[in-house]
Amino acid sequence: MANKILNLDFSKDPIMPPIIYGRVGDEKMQTITVKISRRDEIADLSGGIITFEGEPAGGKVKVFDSENVSSNNAGLQKGTFEYTFPSAAFSVEGTYKRAYFSFQKDGKRDTTGDFKIIVKGNADIDAEEAETIITEYNKLVKSLNEAYQAALNKMNTDYDNVEKRIEAIKVDLNTLKKQITDILIDAEGRISAIGKTVTDEVDAALEKFKEGNFYTKQEADNRFLSKTENLEIQNKKLTNDDGSGLPLPKGVTSFKELSGYAGFYYLNATVAGTMTDKADLPTEFKYSALYVYQHAIAGTAGAMYQEIRMNSLITPLIAFRTTSPNSSQNSPFKILATTDSVVNSTDIENGLFVIKNSKISDLNDAVEPGIYSISATGVENKPLPNSGSLIVNKDPGGVRQLFQTERTIVIRQFGGVPSSWTDWKKVAFEKEQPFEAWYSSGTNHPGFKNKSRYNLGPEFSNVGQRLGLPMKSDPLQWNSGRWQATVLRDCKLNIQGTVKYQVGSSKGVLYAYTHIDKGLDEGVGDLGVGSAVGAVGGLNYQNFAAFDLNVTLKKGEYLAFRLELAADKQLDYTQLSSMHITELV
Repeated sequence: MANKILNLDFSKDPIMPPIIYGRVGDEKMQTITVKISRRDEIADLSGGIITFEGEPAGGKVKVFDSENVSSNNAGLQKGTFEYTFPSAAFSVEGTYKRAYFSFQKDGKRDTTGDFKIIVKGNADIDAEEAETIITEYNKLVKSLNEAYQAALNKMNTDYDNVEKRIEAIKVDLNTLKKQITDILIDAEGRISAIGKTVTDEVDAALEKFKEGNFYTKQEADNRFLSKTENLEIQNKKLTNDDGSGLPLPKGVTSFKELSGYAGFYYLNATVAGTMTDKADLPTEFKYSALYVYQHAIAGTAGAMYQEIRMNSLITPLIAFRTTSPNSSQNSPFKILATTDSVVNSTDIENGLFVIKNSKISDLNDAVEPGIYSISATGVENKPLPNSGSLIVNKDPGGVRQLFQTERTIVIRQFGGVPSSWTDWKKVAFEKEQPFEAWYSSGTNHPGFKNKSRYNLGPEFSNVGQRLGLPMKSDPLQWNSGRWQATVLRDCKLNIQGTVKYQVGSSKGVLYAYTHIDKGLDEGVGDLGVGSAVGAVGGLNYQNFAAFDLNVTLKKGEYLAFRLELAADKQLDYTQLSSMHITELV
């Protein structure tokens, strides 16, 4: 069957609009051929994005669909393509307020003139009015999930690397502590040796004194002063006795002043916060307890290396600079870290779907991809009064914004010619329908006796297929013979159906009942009688009985249909002729 042809023009000249007819529930059964021109000239549609855009009756539904457009390059160059209407297009009865196709390429956008769509009602299905379906939003959610998972994987990898680096730094610190201890031991030995030398010199001087051979003051200074000064210098402690950092020297109020003291110092967070030049520290160090290690630069008089480590195993960063207490110039601090062990916060912010630190005062200005935290007040062009998260995505079609609060999601787009922001649209989600299914006739059982179990026919339809909407999963898992089902989750079911009972007049069967059981064994856990027939003098030929029963089931229980007869009787034939199971919520 040939497709209906729509001739549309980008000029939007008011002409007799073509009409498309559909019915609520129709899905992918109507395909049209669209030919687009631009003032009677063929429009080249290759290399761009074609989207069906429509607003069904009622104004509550918006349909944006580019997935059901099909063509090839040759057709697109001639302005021709095919479009198959999805179920969302025929979800609301009535006449569309507007319907047209848009074309986007290289940041430019154009639309065709309107055409008319009339959706007729469905007499068989009580279909609820569909909620907003936005194909482009679904694509954005998918890309968000993929980008989020990739970012999560990278964070896990970076965390493992940081842990390894922390362990390496701990080893380095232990090595440094041992070196300091060795230096102290060596220093103590040298101090003892110098002390012995001084004692020997004093003893020798006393002997000279006894002999009457006196030193002049200058001779005494020259002989003893250099040794006592050396003793004082080498007796200065670089750390506490246990190797921990020394307290801040008395009178020192800045890191610049501290640069005149060699050693290993500890500053708790309060002391570190009082340093007058704490603004010179990297941001990461300003609110932490600090270890400061200073040592001379070989060959440079008065110059020191100043190394500062944060007192944290979670963030073990080290900053260093060169300083001189006698100079007004100090080099800026630099953070010592390898690129594979510490994640730079600026690099993280340059990621696509990560939280930005940027403060937004007008959502119209938020056009760079990323996730922004938006406060409840002080922000222009915000769709809702609440605080929330703004997710920005950019592609050749334009900029898209998604604003999300605890319970609401709204979206809009920046694009078109000339470019402008569209109105905010609230995104609603399709509700998952309760499970509901219809089943074919089961086996026509011959010679059925008391306590025998019926076979259920295969499912031939369900509400999800009929309405084109998501549906909760089947709570019942039937065995291969379809005479017993395992309950997969707690549920309450309404079971409707009909049973056929067939018996000859000579059998003398007075009654027949069909029970619903929930036990593994025959007749265990009787939930009630679904249907029953009986006759004085006995049943004859075919009898049909309907049943309608509500049952409550727990996960792990069983469901089966069982025949009840007099113990010595049997039916010629019996069958579950029809079955309809609905989950109650």
